[in-house]
Order: sequence, then structure tokens, then C-alpha cells
Amino acid sequence: MYARTGVWIAALLGGCHAPAESGAASVTVDGLSVEVDAAVPTLVHVRWDTSSAVRSRLAWTGGDSGEDEPVDVVVSEEPSQSHSVELLGIPAGSEALLTASNLNDDGDVVGDADASVTLAAPPANLAVVRPDTVPDAPPGRWLMITSVEAATGLTSVQVVDWRGRPVWWVPPTGTPTGFARVRGDGRGVVYLANERVGDAAASGAVVRTDWDGTTTRWEAPDVHHDLYELEDGRVGACGWVEQTVNGQRIAGERLMIIGEGGPESVVWNSFDALPVERNDCWGVVQTPTGAIDAVHVNGLDHDPITDTWLLSVYCTATVMAVDGYGATRWAAGGDPGTLRIVGDGGFGPQHAPRFVDGGFRVFDNGRDVSAGSRVVSYAVDVGAGTAQLSSQWRPPDAGYTAVLGESNDAGEGQLISVGIDGAVYWLDASGAVAGALQLDPGNVVSSVAVVSALDGG
Repeated sequence: MYARTGVWIAALLGGCHAPAESGAASVTVDGLSVEVDAAVPTLVHVRWDTSSAVRSRLAWTGGDSGEDEPVDVVVSEEPSQSHSVELLGIPAGSEALLTASNLNDDGDVVGDADASVTLAAPPANLAVVRPDTVPDAPPGRWLMITSVEAATGLTSVQVVDWRGRPVWWVPPTGTPTGFARVRGDGRGVVYLANERVGDAAASGAVVRTDWDGTTTRWEAPDVHHDLYELEDGRVGACGWVEQTVNGQRIAGERLMIIGEGGPESVVWNSFDALPVERNDCWGVVQTPTGAIDAVHVNGLDHDPITDTWLLSVYCTATVMAVDGYGATRWAAGGDPGTLRIVGDGGFGPQHAPRFVDGGFRVFDNGRDVSAGSRVVSYAVDVGAGTAQLSSQWRPPDAGYTAVLGESNDAGEGQLISVGIDGAVYWLDASGAVAGALQLDPGNVVSSVAVVSALDGG
């Protein structure tokens, strides 16, 4: 399954430390070998044998990795003489001490052996993430961050610890990926990739990458920006669809369900749901073919209980809820809005719509640079025809980000990416900033999510 370097990082070790408990029978570790994977430079293969069949475990302590306490990786519930584990999570560029321990029936250590491993530094073109505030009790061990270098368009999808050190990444690419998501099975990430070849239209794909580096592509032409993974592993994503209207080539949007064989069905078509009218995108935002991008759906969410999709329509500053057949349940903001916004002057342009209890939340980029951007929530009352302001949050520096940005639930709080500012914040249950990371200037953050476990099997 793995491409390996073929170089043993640590030779077989025959030594064994003294048992932790006096009088306990010692079981020697006959060999401890460590090998770093070539395809995933932070994936470490560890194997060892013991002189008799015992339960055994592996723990690692990072010298310069910031892990002060041993991190246990339990690898055998049943007694055995041969042991192995695939280890992910040691930060790139750091050194770690690996300790294989033999356990007696009571779980006490009756012999162990050590080996060290030093992981190579991350690629030079991977976006650099620096810690600002490290939380005492984060909602998960790592964060997945997707970012774009503004000057080059180079996209990074990486998993970092709360000190900003990468423990896993997709090799940076010039092909835009938009928003990446941690897969529902927890075994990797899923994202959209699209590219332009000369003057040809954009081609695209749904890309699924496992933590062990295995990658599959589902062809999905003209998809862009965001996606949502359904419970069965298929995804919903929007892609451009073009028509000629009043002599002009107009790009609308199709919300498609995409599987292994490509697009399977169309849930919603903007030409059926929205009038083609001049808006703020007219003549400014265009598709790779040059068509006027008059809709530009840049964010998705889905409620599986009611089979309702939430769409962020950038060009009309609208958030729409549509059912599984494409019918509009309600719309907030802009001319297409069916709900009256109460307690607030409205939002838009915006990104990353999210269903919340009783309504929706959105990252409001806003038009007033002096006011900055914000995360804002509204309570929806379809019967009354209203969307009532329920909460809002602005970054500590009241910064303005013209593009991207999102907010996701994380533990008892929210995890927020702030586009052009290149910042990531975790708010605790009280709404206070409990954790913060900062990317190097020039890197725009698109998406961020909690990663609790990395499975390299």
C-alpha cells in the first residue's frame, strides 16, 4: 500500500530497559525498526518483536515537537510476538522518541526499547502557519486548513497542530481547490479541483485523499468553490451552466449530486429559480469561458433530516434554502429574498452558509470596509416571513476580508477562518477567542475544520 524510502531510520534494537515494577518478569524487545513513508513524509511505520507473546504498546514523545507528555498508541489487545503500527501525527521537521513497551496481564510495563526518528521539513511552498494563542483545551487535536497564496494561486491543504506545525498535507498545487472538508468516514479529506487549460472551459473533479496518500478523482466538469459530503459518500457541489440571454452569454449554476461515475442528478438550476438581471457581478466576475457569472454560488450546507440545501448566492447577496427537488423554501437577502431581515441592515456579499438551530449563520464579508467583516446568525420564521438577527461576531482587529471566510461548529464553540487576513480563530462556548493561528501574509484562508484522529491504516 505504501511507497517507502527503503532506508531504515533506526536499526534493529535488541536492548531492553529495566521493568517498571520490581519482581515482574522481563520480556525483551528483540527488534525495533522505524521507517518513514515516501508518499506521506509524516507517516511512520514501526515494527518490533518480543521474546514471548505479550500485549504491547507504542508511545512517542516529541523532543522539539512540543509534546511534553508521551502520546500512547495502543497496538495490541491480544498477546503476540510481532507488533506493528502506522503512526501519523508527529509534526514535520521534528524529532520524536518512540518507546515500545511490553505489558503484563495487569497492564504493567515489563520491558521496553527506544528508537528515535527525525521527520523531514515540510515543502517550502506549503503555507506557513504560526501560533497566536494556543488553547488549553482545544476541540480536537489538529486543524485542517485550506489556503491560497494570492500572488501565485498556489493552494495548500494541510493538517496542523495548534502550534501551526504540519502533520499532513496534500502536495501544494496551482489547481484551485476551494473549500476542503474532512470526510465523514474520518479517513481523509474531500475537495474540488478545477483547472483551465489555455482558453478551454474549466474542468473539474471531486478529489478524495486518504491520510495514507491514496487519492481518487471523480470527474465533475465546471464545479467550483464548495461541496458537501452526503452520508452515502456522494457529494453535492455547484457547477457553471451557460445560456444566452438577450444576446449575452450568462453563466448560471447547477447544484449536482456527484458520485464515483461523475454527476448523477441535478437538484437545482439557477435559470429555473432566479431571474437573469444585472447585479454587482455584472461585467466583473466571469467564468473561464468569459461568460458573465451572474449567480456564483460560493457556499453550501445540507440538512439531511429535511433534505434541504442552503446556498450562498454571492452575486445577489442571498442565502437560499431549497428542497431536494430544487423548490425554494425561503430566501434571505437581496432582490430574490422572501424573508424580511429584522434587527440588522442585512449581509452580503457573503460566504459559507450554515444551518443553525432555528435559522442560519453566514460569514458576512460586507461592503463597508470601515465596519469590517463578521460572522452573523439569523433566526428564521417562515410563517412571519422574517429573518431576525440573533448574534454577530467580528474579528479582534475588526478586519475586512473581501473574499472567502467561514464559520464551523467546533466542540462547544466556533472555528472561524478570516479570508484575506489569513487568520483562524477558535471561539469557546462564551464566544471568547480561546485559540488563534496566523498564516504568513499573502495567504488567503478558505476553509478550516477540526481533525480529531489521523488513521494511517
